[in-house]
Amino acid sequence: MIGLCGFGKIGKLLYEKLIICYDVKLVKSEQDLDGIKTLIDFSSPTAQTIIDTALDKKINIIMGTTGYDLNVIEKFKEKALLNNVIFYSCCNYAYGISIFENLCKQLKGLDIYLTEIHDISKKDCPSGTAIMIAKEFNIPLENITSIRKKGVFTSHKVIYKTNDEVITISHVVKSKKAYVDGFLEFFKKLVKENDKRII
Repeated sequence: MIGLCGFGKIGKLLYEKLIICYDVKLVKSEQDLDGIKTLIDFSSPTAQTIIDTALDKKINIIMGTTGYDLNVIEKFKEKALLNNVIFYSCCNYAYGISIFENLCKQLKGLDIYLTEIHDISKKDCPSGTAIMIAKEFNIPLENITSIRKKGVFTSHKVIYKTNDEVITISHVVKSKKAYVDGFLEFFKKLVKENDKRII
């Protein structure tokens, strides 16, 4: 059985897709973890106790939640290793983000800037994706501009500029469906590779 923690915009879309192929149980507290082999988490860092308890119960964790301190993620990984379960955390499952990253590699090593734009409801700032990109391409935090506006598309732009030219590489997500479709593609591959260990 699969558990789903988080029933926000992405969680609701994901639930609708998952129940077509899998036995899914909504997890709102530690008491809901019985019978679950894998917990999919698209909630918030307030669910840390649920994640810790799931790992103690030797439940696999596939995480899409952002906003956790990196030290907490490392502790999750250590606990998963100790209990011989899968722990995978990714802040952006959209298919296009890997293409975006590959294009950005052309600018690696240059003095580049990152602008990220999210809806005003986005709690973590900079976003998890922005932190991931900054870490991968050695972008200092002071080179990140975070913008929060109502009703905007999510976007990440890497910018290199001189006095004479500007190069901009941009990834824009127009719908939460991009994250859901990307996650489902990843999850199906994971189930295929690990079979009964996941479900």
